[in-house]
Order: sequence, then structure tokens, then C-alpha cells
Amino acid sequence: IKNTSLISLACISLGHTKILQSQPESAMADLTRSLNIAMEMGNKEHQLEAQWLLAEAHLGQNQFEPATRFVQQVLTLAGEIGKRLIEGQAWRTRAKIARAQRDLETADKSIQQSLALFSNLKNPLELAKSQYVGALIQRDRGLFAEARAALESVSATFAQLGAEADRARSQAELD
Repeated sequence: IKNTSLISLACISLGHTKILQSQPESAMADLTRSLNIAMEMGNKEHQLEAQWLLAEAHLGQNQFEPATRFVQQVLTLAGEIGKRLIEGQAWRTRAKIARAQRDLETADKSIQQSLALFSNLKNPLELAKSQYVGALIQRDRGLFAEARAALESVSATFAQLGAEADRARSQAELD
């Protein structure tokens, strides 16, 4: 059982790395394997993480229907078992999906949920990641000054936290 859990975790890590490297299609097999193992074992934490990352992978391929389906599964299960961190991440993913579909009202409501959870959890990195998405939504809504101020703030936060890839991404939105 221990080895199976490690395999599930390794597949999650591999899939997450591939998503971060903009290889969402390559992440699918690893994440699906992890999800299958997690469900077989009844490991709800691994299941949640694999489902969230599958939503991100589908989003990365503009496959909005399965991405939304996975996000809903994560939000339901995370709420049931009290996993607030992944719930906040899933709300952020939901906001990103809605933004990609140009549904800015849903995007805004979803990112507000994420921001509230990360504020309560006092998780500065996840909060900054959600503030970044919130700034992009503000910009899409035509709130250019607010978006710029938010991006400048979040870029500074990422720099303070040593999150260089996130800082570079937020800085690129300012240039």
C-alpha cells in the first residue's frame, strides 16, 4: 500500500511539473494514473490533487467542459472533507476557466471565493497567485489602473516570497 501511495504522489508531482512547463497534454496520463490509484486506495487527498491538476491540464488545452467537471468534483469533495487549500486552488481554476470563456462575472465571483479562502488560511503564495488572476480579470473588465496596481503589488509579493517564475509572469503582464 505504501508503494502505491508513493506512485500516486509521484504521478501527481510529474503531472504538476508538466503543467508548469506548459505541457498539459503530456500531464494527462500521469494525473489520470494518480487519480485511478487514489480512488482505488480511497486516498481522498491524492484524489483531490489529481482532479484539480486534471482541471488545470484540460484548461491548458482549452477543454473547458472536462476542466469545469473536474473543478466541480474538487469543490464538492474538498468541502466535504474540509480541505480548504485545494478548495481555494479549485476556485482559482474555476475563475481561470470562466475568464478563458469570457464569462467575467463568474470569473470574478470565483476568484473572490479563492481570495477569501487564502486570506483566512494566511497563505501568502496562494493568495498572491489568486490576486494575479484577479488582476487579469480586472484588466479584462476594463479596470486598467486597478489591474496595473494589483499586478505591481503581486509582483513585489512574489519577489519577497522568492517565487521567481510567478514574479516573471506577473511582470510580463506589466510590460
